[in-house]
Amino acid sequence: APALPPPGAPFADMLARWDNATSVLIVGGRAYVGERFPDEYKRLHHLSLLASAHKLRPLPDVLYDFHPGSSGAVPPERLAGGLPPLVIAKRSGYAMPGVLVPNSYLAESKRGVVGWNETR
Repeated sequence: APALPPPGAPFADMLARWDNATSVLIVGGRAYVGERFPDEYKRLHHLSLLASAHKLRPLPDVLYDFHPGSSGAVPPERLAGGLPPLVIAKRSGYAMPGVLVPNSYLAESKRGVVGWNETR
């Protein structure tokens, strides 16, 4: 996990819930992930999509969990963690927890987020 900021600093409480495989911290236009985040290629594609989005408009400072599974399911222990989950699918319907984001496979296109915007 990134070095924890002092108590009261932005994200200080939330960073205590950091997960090395799923959490993403964006501060000052830079993305920080744990050592297990790159273990799945969909997560790396997610970082490529973030980079393409950042070229269009600077990303805000944010901390979240990214879940690339095709069902959209978020493990209950991560929901209890308090970090907002971003998901690429909601197979059981929109009532499922999580913020729906573009599928990571769009990163394989050189157009990234721009290509997604043109096809939706």
